[in-house]
Amino acid sequence: MEYVDPVTLACDTCALGGVLYELLCGLPPFERDGMAEPTLQARILHTPPPPMSRRLQATPAGMAGARGLRSIAAQQWCAARYRSA
Repeated sequence: MEYVDPVTLACDTCALGGVLYELLCGLPPFERDGMAEPTLQARILHTPPPPMSRRLQATPAGMAGARGLRSIAAQQWCAARYRSA
């Protein structure tokens, strides 16, 4: 049985970054594209993810609508929240 390093705050921070990246641009920071697991791991470790601005240009049209709905919902939530304060 192999030794596995304990999970640290750095692991959680990295995972949160990946989740936020996907939430904001609709695509994961790295896509598998049929590559083997060790190749994908090496790519993640040694290659920075593409800039979000470039990924946003390549997102499907349906994602633009979803981002718009999310923006409207956030504005309505903020307006309602501060109105009751």
